[in-house]
Amino acid sequence: MIVSGTTRRYMLYAIGEITLVVIGILIALQINNWNEWRKDRVIEKRILIELKGNLERNAEMLEDVINLLNTVHKSSPIIIQFIEDDLPYSDTLDFHFRASISRGVQQVFVTQEAYKAYLNVGIDIIQSDSLKNRILNLFEVVYTKQQETQNYLKEFYYQEQEYWDRNFIYDGGTKFKPKDVHSLKNDSYYYSLLNTINGHRKWMLNINQQTLEETNKVLQFIKDELQSADSR
Repeated sequence: MIVSGTTRRYMLYAIGEITLVVIGILIALQINNWNEWRKDRVIEKRILIELKGNLERNAEMLEDVINLLNTVHKSSPIIIQFIEDDLPYSDTLDFHFRASISRGVQQVFVTQEAYKAYLNVGIDIIQSDSLKNRILNLFEVVYTKQQETQNYLKEFYYQEQEYWDRNFIYDGGTKFKPKDVHSLKNDSYYYSLLNTINGHRKWMLNINQQTLEETNKVLQFIKDELQSADSR
């Protein structure tokens, strides 16, 4: 079939029109994808800023608990020496009687509001796989382990409550005075309990130190990511 010049020109024109339409669609899709990418980056930055704030509060709280644990941890050797060396009682020991039975299981609830918001948005909103995995590990593994250990050790106090009530006068503050000093010194259960609690406190101290260390690591990664995003 012979195609006339007019028909050929029409076909070329039609092909050109179709090509322009396709190019226009591709450009529009590209612009739309770019706009969506920019929106995602705004959401990602907001999530990272909120996570940064949460982790800063968590780190501060964990530091306070660790400092408290280190303080009360000094009381156990004092009470143990009081028993082993049969030292005379004085009112200054009341604080150490109280501190020596602390396992350091004050209810430390790590802040997770930003993490929950992050999960609601979708974990892939954070582009860096390394950062994403560190955040997930911190909240799902590290914080979970810290909370489970804390709750586990806290149960021991409730089990021992009857013993404390029977053997000590407690005013709700720092006063924790033995009712019978002589009997307490010769109570093998109390002596064993002191050593058990001392071990539990070391365990809790170690868990909190590990949790703080990992919190600070992830916090620094988030700060680096925000700084990198600002420079782009």
